[in-house]
Amino acid sequence: MPYDLYTSPGHLVRRVQQIANALFTEEVADGELTPPQFALLVALHRSPGADQISLSREVGIDRSTVADVVGRLRARGLVSRSRDARDARRNTVRLTPQGNTLVEQLAPAVLNAQERLLVPLDDAERAELLRLLTKVVIAHDPPFEELLPGGRFDGQPPAAQSTAQSTAQSTAQSTAAEAEA
Repeated sequence: MPYDLYTSPGHLVRRVQQIANALFTEEVADGELTPPQFALLVALHRSPGADQISLSREVGIDRSTVADVVGRLRARGLVSRSRDARDARRNTVRLTPQGNTLVEQLAPAVLNAQERLLVPLDDAERAELLRLLTKVVIAHDPPFEELLPGGRFDGQPPAAQSTAQSTAQSTAQSTAAEAEA
């Protein structure tokens, strides 16, 4: 048979996703919260009052699933939904204080799950994996690039872009401060 399941990128990506979900479940004390729900909460933390269509794009799940996830999070008191004042056809979503607290409380556990996922890789391999995954996602979903720090992919893994941008901003601020002094 010409197809080998165990070297198939799709199969391997699915297996890594299963492992990531299991690690998320182990690390996050809230047994009712799923990775897509957490992703939506994080997106709302980043973009308060986003509409459901924007959330769909930002989180990478279809609009009907976003509506379902928002309904579940709303039932738990983690988000509120209201009609957009400018366009009554759109729903906007916000974190409630409880939802905001939950995101901030769970972020270290989720980061730990991500760390555990990548523990077999050294720093260079981690950076390369993130770079390649980002490249594949952008190739199949070009608008994803706009969500990256700086709104573009420069060939560096997203975390490296943020670090580089933070360093560049700090350097620019230091230089400006020195020039003023």
